[in-house]
Amino acid sequence: MSESLENCMNDTMKHILLSFNNQYLSIVLGIILTAIIQSSSAMTIMLISCLNSHLISLESAIWILMGANIGTTITGQILTLDIGIIAPLLAIVGVILVLTRYQTVGEVLLGLGLLFIGLDFLQIGLGNINIDIFFKVNHPFIMVVYGFILTTIIQSSSASIGILQSLVIKNIIPFSKAVYMIFGFNIGSTMTGILTSIISNNDAKRLALFHLLMNTIGTAVFYLLCTYTSFVSFFKTIVSSPLQQVACMHTLFNVITTLFILLIDKYLIKIVYLIFPEQYVIANPQEDC
Repeated sequence: MSESLENCMNDTMKHILLSFNNQYLSIVLGIILTAIIQSSSAMTIMLISCLNSHLISLESAIWILMGANIGTTITGQILTLDIGIIAPLLAIVGVILVLTRYQTVGEVLLGLGLLFIGLDFLQIGLGNINIDIFFKVNHPFIMVVYGFILTTIIQSSSASIGILQSLVIKNIIPFSKAVYMIFGFNIGSTMTGILTSIISNNDAKRLALFHLLMNTIGTAVFYLLCTYTSFVSFFKTIVSSPLQQVACMHTLFNVITTLFILLIDKYLIKIVYLIFPEQYVIANPQEDC
């Protein structure tokens, strides 16, 4: 689904990315575009591609990436809606459209239908097996590590959120533990950019490092907040549905983290430049014949 949406909008999106230089408009743009393509990983790769081609400044890419962090949480919000009943219909319509000239649209609908069908099967399967490893682990830091590993492996925080929602609704993991996995998801989601930037220029490496620092700082702040205060209990009184608790915490984390990073982004940019400094090429003097 994400690939099809990206293919639909690839050229248009790159043109839009290049036309935004304002900080706040760039963040809003990142939110909207990532909410449409449902993949912050795809957005990260696209930004790295623009940086490699010197089509966009590092600052603009950072602002758009901040918005992408928020836009990717829309998937979790969609999963809270009870549209699993029409999932097979979406898949069938998608298959029909794939055989016509509307192939890309069909792939989007097919992917969306399969997403909800898969989650339904996941919930059914989880109800028939005994998973007690999560109950044996009580330390919040271990749950963060679990979340990081899961998202690093499957390369999608949106898919990780869907899996976690299934675990929470089946009471396999209580929300008080699941919240720490959400933090790990956000760090794990930065691995796509880091892997992609290895063979890219320094600006791409700076963007990937900024993304890692941003989500790590957000995780540290929320980790302390949830561990040493009654924030999680208070949050559960506001949001009662387990599905919505996971989705809303994911959204809240990224919104608050983005707002906080806006206050210190200049300092983080200095840090990434210190780690990946500008490279100056000094020409060798011509040798005498």
